Amino acid sequence: MPDDERFAIERHVRELDRLAEDLVTLDREIAETMLDDPAIMRLLTITGVKAVAAGLMAIGDIARFKSPRLH
Repeated sequence: MPDDERFAIERHVRELDRLAEDLVTLDREIAETMLDDPAIMRLLTITGVKAVAAGLMAIGDIARFKSPRLH
């Protein structure tokens, strides 16, 4: 493999490693925030919900939706 291609691959791999570290940090921060929210803690009592609870809470106040239909 030519040197320039090898260097490019190595650079991309380093960037992927750095991004993976950033994701670990973000996951930790989200988990810490979840543990401080009583509503999320209640959702976590539902079998299989786990981290999806944060996504559910991100929806916000569901009263803002007129109906459950997707119009």
